[in-house]
Amino acid sequence: MKTKLVSIIIISLFVASCKTRVSPKFLIDNDGILVEKFDSTNVDDNKYNLDNEIYVAKTKFIYSYKHIGVDKQEYFIGKIGNSEKKSNEWEFIPIEKKNDSTIFNIAVIPLNGNAFKISIPDYNQTNFFYDFLNNDGQSIGKELTGVIENKKNIWIHPPRFALFTILELNPFPYITFPIRKGKRWNWHLSIGDHWSNVRWKTWVGRIENDYIYEILDRKKIKTNFGKIKCTISRGTAHSQLGKTYLTSYFNEEYGFLKLEYTNIDGSQTIFQLEKVIKN
Repeated sequence: MKTKLVSIIIISLFVASCKTRVSPKFLIDNDGILVEKFDSTNVDDNKYNLDNEIYVAKTKFIYSYKHIGVDKQEYFIGKIGNSEKKSNEWEFIPIEKKNDSTIFNIAVIPLNGNAFKISIPDYNQTNFFYDFLNNDGQSIGKELTGVIENKKNIWIHPPRFALFTILELNPFPYITFPIRKGKRWNWHLSIGDHWSNVRWKTWVGRIENDYIYEILDRKKIKTNFGKIKCTISRGTAHSQLGKTYLTSYFNEEYGFLKLEYTNIDGSQTIFQLEKVIKN
């Protein structure tokens, strides 16, 4: 009888523990992206971070990049000081003219907690820094933003510091699960004129960007991490300004390995994951 009673208690405890680990429900946010929905009693600042498998706090993703102008020349983004331009202005700098104030690499650094807690108390994304590094690995700028990672989808803000603001008009890196070739999905974003720039496009008021994403292929490609399987997807954004594009290469362990943006002026911005540093 005792053995039977113990067995019942163990089973009851197992069932109770399973109930406490039930995954949170999801809700639609940001015009289509699925985010986790927690009970109002859950005040844990890390609740949107705990189940992350790629963008885990204290992991650092180091990217190289290049900007290919409409003249087909390759550029970095940095600062130049001369008699005609102020030294604090960001410019597209020919690669051969890079200096200590040139962005050479970009680090993605996920964070614990919610740095937006005061200004946006219901912020439902994992915080992370873009850290903009010069050729010596020194930080010359930072940008705090967010990524949504869960079992339904992964969506991440592109860098929009300095002249990376050109990427606001492009499809954001975005993958939905389950992954299958030929799968298509949509997104929408309203964009204010504070993102406009005479270098590529100006407008007044808000524009509406509509996005269509499609999984093109699943195949192994050669990377810095060996030959690994990637999901290749294509995003197209359309507004009254025209069209922009993003071809992304995604891996379930390393995240976005490569991002190839075609910008509103026909230029390209390309990112390549070079290194992942854990802890």
